[in-house]
Amino acid sequence: MARFYLLDDKASTWTTESCPTILENMKEFGKRMRNLKVIATGGSVFDTMYGCASYKVDLEAHYCTCRLWEISRISCVHGQAAVNYTHMNPTAFLSIWFRKEKFVVAYTTNISSVDGSNMWAPTEYIKPLPPLIRRMPGRPKTMRRRHVSDVHDSKSPTFKVIVCRNVRCSKCL
Repeated sequence: MARFYLLDDKASTWTTESCPTILENMKEFGKRMRNLKVIATGGSVFDTMYGCASYKVDLEAHYCTCRLWEISRISCVHGQAAVNYTHMNPTAFLSIWFRKEKFVVAYTTNISSVDGSNMWAPTEYIKPLPPLIRRMPGRPKTMRRRHVSDVHDSKSPTFKVIVCRNVRCSKCL
């Protein structure tokens, strides 16, 4: 409940249309796009190349063949390079879910608190009991069970080298 109030109050201080953390992520992508070569292939479709790697970007469909744009809904490095090539605003290609209006709508409602257990109405049912403790058969283990990484550690003082060899009868071989 306090978190809702704090996040709603935090959103009121934002001066941008989009969330600041998303804008920071986009700036990080912007730093990495300087080595990309962008080639317009027609309409809103572009090819971005870096060395031997080539990615197709469609600005209208908000799609890149690296599929990062499709997964995160934030334009990837290749998408930002194509947006930069066309001299458009990169925040226009953000999903509506990263806008300030959606953030405010998500945190304006509040969840009402629940009274403590001392305020609950008593019930006529008996309290559930914990399960009975039963003693397991066999002698209890005195040493802990070792993990696989502990057993194969050659620096351990209890490490033993197991040598496999064939055992043959001395009489009949």
